[in-house]
Amino acid sequence: MIDINKKYKTRDGRDVRIHKVHLHSGSAPWHVEGYIGGKEEYCEFWTSEGRNNLQLESNEDLIEVIETTTLPKSRKRDKCKWDNRFLELAEFYSKWSKDPSTQVGCVIVDNNNIVLGLGYNGFPRGVSDSNERLEDRSIKHLIVQHAEVNAVLNSNGKVTGATAYVTHPPCSSCTGLLIQAGIKRIVTYKASSTLAKRYNASFKASLVMLKESGVEMTTLECKENE
Repeated sequence: MIDINKKYKTRDGRDVRIHKVHLHSGSAPWHVEGYIGGKEEYCEFWTSEGRNNLQLESNEDLIEVIETTTLPKSRKRDKCKWDNRFLELAEFYSKWSKDPSTQVGCVIVDNNNIVLGLGYNGFPRGVSDSNERLEDRSIKHLIVQHAEVNAVLNSNGKVTGATAYVTHPPCSSCTGLLIQAGIKRIVTYKASSTLAKRYNASFKASLVMLKESGVEMTTLECKENE
């Protein structure tokens, strides 16, 4: 899969900076947004990364761009604006979590950008979230409810066709929940190296389910501050 942290070059030598990767059902080609040949040209394009099309050379990958569409800056800003706003809201809500190691927030939004539900990771209502329990992973992981679960349960109606904004990539259980709830798009930040290593198997299972169910996942490189 295309990695937003890698440096790419086209076969004709132009620099490629990946900003978003849209995960669709099926395999490559991948639908990508980013910059080709300079930051002034924001594009969406389809890429192929088969064995014959993507190879490591001088610490930079060569990528074959199949089809490119240059997006006007206004559209680029509009596409990024709401994604960043709702991820920032999810980050704000995550601070309500008492988890001492990882605070996760989730915001579910409909097609009109109306918030349907919010959630953060924490213990069920009425269950004591003492420091002793929160510091003991063996106990905490058996009790804690994930942000995605709470966002769905706290929603004010059906979330079918909605988008889930999550501060961290969802685990396989939460991915299954979001799919079952009818979520059609997930937007998140790329996992840290520590988190990716710890939950590698779970994240891989999530990607498989997302591909097969046709749910799109957009991974943002970082906060857009333009």
